[in-house]
Parts: sequence; C-alpha cells; structure tokens
Amino acid sequence: MLKKLFYLIMILAGLHYAWQQPEFREPVQGWLDGLVDDTLETAKDRTQKLKDFSYQDIKKTIGNEWPNFSRAESNFVNDLVQSKTGLMAFYQDYCQGNKGHGILSTENTKTVCGRIDQAKSIFAF
Repeated sequence: MLKKLFYLIMILAGLHYAWQQPEFREPVQGWLDGLVDDTLETAKDRTQKLKDFSYQDIKKTIGNEWPNFSRAESNFVNDLVQSKTGLMAFYQDYCQGNKGHGILSTENTKTVCGRIDQAKSIFAF
C-alpha cells in the first residue's frame, strides 16, 4: 500500500513538473481546448436539433399505420401523438409503469411503446 502511494506521489510530481514545461503544456493545452470546443459545438448542434423538431416528426416516426389495431386503438394512438404532454404521460404510465391500458391491448401497448422508444432515440425527448 505504501509502495502504491509512493508511485502515485512520484507520478503526480512528474506531471506537475512536466506541466510547467512549455513543450509539454502547449500541445496538451491545445488538445484540451480542441476537445472543449468540439464538445460545445456538439451540444449546440444537439440543442438546435431539439428546437427544430416538431411532434409531427415524432408522429411520422411512430407511424399512422397500425395493421393489428382496432379502429378505436388506431384513433387513440393518432390522438396520443398530437401533443408532447400526452405522449410523455402515456410513455411514463404505460411503457415505464407497466400499467394495463383500457383501450389498447397488452400486445398493442408494447408495439406503441416500442415505436416511442425508437422515436426517443432519434429525437432525444
């Protein structure tokens, strides 16, 4: 244990000494600045994408065609994707909460939840 502590202190002392040398610090500082700039640019792009998408895009991703759904189930799902609030409430209650749904069958609830999961991975909502 004492040997490991000694090695750790030596490594930290060496890094401290090296950081004071411009030939070491300047390339590392440039790399760190580039990393921070790239991260900020990625965050800015992602934020802009989140502002630009609409829930109609989610509706397109989730889809309008429900081949094994009854008319009432299809109408329910099409109404569901019209608002963010309704979509998120449905997802939390029936996809994450595993509650039974009065209109959708268990299998169709799983189908809707699967499509919402796909949309979440695309739109990050």
